[in-house]
Amino acid sequence: MDLPSVPASVTTVITSGKLLRSRAAELRDHLAETDAYVEKHGSTPRGRLEAKLGRAHDLYSAGDRGAALALFREVAEISPWGSEFSGCFDRVDVGWCRLLHDAAHVDGPERARKVWQEARAHYRGAKFPLTMHSWRLTEMLLGTGLPDIIEVIIYEWLESAEEAGTSDVPVTEDQHRIFELALAEIEGSQSVR
Repeated sequence: MDLPSVPASVTTVITSGKLLRSRAAELRDHLAETDAYVEKHGSTPRGRLEAKLGRAHDLYSAGDRGAALALFREVAEISPWGSEFSGCFDRVDVGWCRLLHDAAHVDGPERARKVWQEARAHYRGAKFPLTMHSWRLTEMLLGTGLPDIIEVIIYEWLESAEEAGTSDVPVTEDQHRIFELALAEIEGSQSVR
């Protein structure tokens, strides 16, 4: 005697239900781990980095450059790979951006280039800066004697935009303004060579 076959729709519902229960169990485990982490540290990893960056910004604004740079460096040098801070790459990026900004404006182009190299090495092949910070960092570096770094940032941003299928960049008026200023600075440096 042949048993009737189970319709594909029923099999899909059963499989979906098992998958949903599995995902729910994973989420419960993740939430329990997060709660335990917050109980131990007082905040999530992202929250801890946000707090450090906030303190660093406040210290810098108050004129305590040394203490601020120490906190920015502490955040910048955190490994976002396979650590409790994985997923916080954007916060690490802010630390490096602030170190580069300070070096460019206070210590000069050569020190800024060293910070740039440190950041690029720290990212292990990932792009520094993250695309989301490219325009702001470009604007912060304008007029600091770093057209070579500005050129790399703009080039990589354009490359990312093309990969994403948005090659009609820059897209906002502010980005267009920064792009024009950056191009003028890059072209100006090339005419001096």
